[in-house]
Amino acid sequence: MGRYRRALTAIALLLATFVLLTVLVLGGATTGFDHAIMVALRDADGSGIGPGWLSKAMMNWSALGSGHNVTIIVVVAAIGLFLARRPREAGVVIACTLGTSIIVNTLKPIFERARPSVVQHIDTVTGFSFPSGHTTTATAIYATLGVLVAAGVHERRLKIFVLAIAAFIPFLVGFTRVFLGVHYPTDVLGGWCLGLAWALSLGIVNDVLQRRGMVES
Repeated sequence: MGRYRRALTAIALLLATFVLLTVLVLGGATTGFDHAIMVALRDADGSGIGPGWLSKAMMNWSALGSGHNVTIIVVVAAIGLFLARRPREAGVVIACTLGTSIIVNTLKPIFERARPSVVQHIDTVTGFSFPSGHTTTATAIYATLGVLVAAGVHERRLKIFVLAIAAFIPFLVGFTRVFLGVHYPTDVLGGWCLGLAWALSLGIVNDVLQRRGMVES
């Protein structure tokens, strides 16, 4: 297991952070922090800060983490991997999607955190708030796809660019959820922790299966 020591350490730290965050959230210790950030993103009239088009852009960017759009991206990626004769790797991508959905839909009803009411919602949402489903999904999926793409890129600059994009999109999605007033900042932090921990876990599984000849190298 020495080969995966760093990844396992990162996963442990991410999960520990999520657990600590959960305790603080359920205990109400993050209320001041959450409210201060959400109010700071509003003008005096309650609308989102910045020009009028920014709120519409935020809604569009937020959709990068929506279930419908992510499903399309995953289906396209899986088909591409099948055509490239990498069916088991396609299975890893599909497993990432299904696993993320199960994690989010299991945890939200357990914590039952209500949606923010400190500011008016710019987008229409339903369900519980913690952790952010959009953020968790975006983090897990784009991180997994980014690593798969980067693995096939030989030039260092391109590899860094691909990984940077894979990190930027989840960050953007998380920020939009807070900007739109539909999630607390701590919902997003929890989503980042969970999504990255799940992506790293699948990365270890994928590497183990590759070494055993069960997944394409």
